[in-house]
Amino acid sequence: MTKLTDRISIALIRWVAGWSLPMIQRVGSLLGRVIYRLHLEPRRITEVNLGICFPSMPAAQRAELSRASLKNTSTVFLEVAAVWAWPLQKALDLVVEVEGEAQIAAAKARGQGVMLLAPHLGNWELAGLYLSTRYQMASLYRPPKTPALDAFIAQARSRAGAELLPTTTKGVARLLAVLKKGGVVGILPDQVPPDSS
Repeated sequence: MTKLTDRISIALIRWVAGWSLPMIQRVGSLLGRVIYRLHLEPRRITEVNLGICFPSMPAAQRAELSRASLKNTSTVFLEVAAVWAWPLQKALDLVVEVEGEAQIAAAKARGQGVMLLAPHLGNWELAGLYLSTRYQMASLYRPPKTPALDAFIAQARSRAGAELLPTTTKGVARLLAVLKKGGVVGILPDQVPPDSS
């Protein structure tokens, strides 16, 4: 069953990658609205988090923020799938402006490594691809539990030269070694190695 699930997941990713970017964004927005209207689990999680972050926000305003968040998250989810399956240059052509790269270049010129912390907001996959075409790049990576999907995603993420490291203590040790040698490392803050690894 796992192999079939992997095949279906990869086929869906490739199908989405065949759409235009405006189509991906329209469908993503629609998906977010459906999740909100059907009171699915992502809506519950979003509302709990917004309640914690903005306890004094009026309920109507928080509901609007929840709807907007779900539309954005669903859109990014589909955009990430497309970036995984698109040819590298097609994905890189989406980068039209970069902020803060001068600081990376300055640190590299001094022989220093650079640690980039990026939350799961926006298309972090595209940022990783772009940076790995310009620098020696290593990123922590939590592999999916199924081998075929893991191989597909790992190939997509490493096709511009990035080194993917598992979110284990060994992966963190390698990440530190790359950093000490002056490389660029990427971490998404929710990636925490389990105590037993």
